[in-house]
Amino acid sequence: MKPRQSRTQFFAQSVRRLYHGELQTVMNQLETQRLAIRQQGLTAAIWIGGACFLLALFMSLIRLGGTALFVFLGIFGLIAWYAALAGPMSQYRNDFKQQVIDRLVKLYDQNLSYNPTGGISQQEFRHSQIYQHSIDRYSNEDLIYGLLGKTAVRFSEVHAEYKTTTTDSKGNRHTHWHTIFRGIFFIADFNKHFQGRTIIEPDHLESAWGGFGSWLQSLTAKVQVGSNRGQLVKLEDPTFEKLFAVYSTDQVEARYILSTSLMQRLVEFHDRVGKPVALSFIDSKLHIAIPSQKNLFEPPSIWFGSALMTQEEVQTYFNDIKLAAAIVEDLNLNLRIWTKQ
Repeated sequence: MKPRQSRTQFFAQSVRRLYHGELQTVMNQLETQRLAIRQQGLTAAIWIGGACFLLALFMSLIRLGGTALFVFLGIFGLIAWYAALAGPMSQYRNDFKQQVIDRLVKLYDQNLSYNPTGGISQQEFRHSQIYQHSIDRYSNEDLIYGLLGKTAVRFSEVHAEYKTTTTDSKGNRHTHWHTIFRGIFFIADFNKHFQGRTIIEPDHLESAWGGFGSWLQSLTAKVQVGSNRGQLVKLEDPTFEKLFAVYSTDQVEARYILSTSLMQRLVEFHDRVGKPVALSFIDSKLHIAIPSQKNLFEPPSIWFGSALMTQEEVQTYFNDIKLAAAIVEDLNLNLRIWTKQ
């Protein structure tokens, strides 16, 4: 395996060759498609807007309708305009993903496949037990899957939400949506069937409150005895302990999983990602949740910018793929220290 620096250089050179090679033709085709859709949108806006205006003018002349009619015509016009463009915009989005993102996935590793409409299922997400809150709305997309070395992996974008309802002073009910998790959700075969469940969370308490935070964790853990999360596991690595809180239904197995080398690799991965990642080891799977507010792998806007992207923009798409795919290397998952029973 190449050292990280040489691999970084290798991938940068590969992206550069792809960018100056076949992607040039692809981007030219996408830009032609984008400009045609934009022109179609402007033409549709003129025709639909003009028709709605004339209809509103006629209705006002015969004194039929009022403010409500104008609002209705405005909403109807927007719906008609969107319906006229929905097909072409969806085609542009799909073409970008199939022709650009798929090439970048294959550039990272030929053994990976890409399905823009697939994703980690809600059942798999809940089975990880990283997030305990009930889910009222769930979406996924951009599934990447395959073998990286000896390790089977799957990851996709996931957005899980729950809702709350409030009533104002006038008795009106309002629904509010809250994010449980949004980002990349990663699942890998860990080559070991776990007897217990081990969950690793960002340790906000200890990082903020030090020893007092650790005491609060212990107090919380006592309340959680018998729950799916199990008991708090105290480990010997102080750096790891400041970043993560570990809960497990099997203390011995948790310490066996979290070897000194794996804890060090998780610390390094946390620092490189720069986000509060969470993990779980359940059955024979490793689950990792990497939060992100960015909608990944989307094409350049129809209305702004250009599909003729710069090399740096293409590199950004590739880096988002590499962030999750490189977990296998980062955590050394291809080192088969265990064998499934």
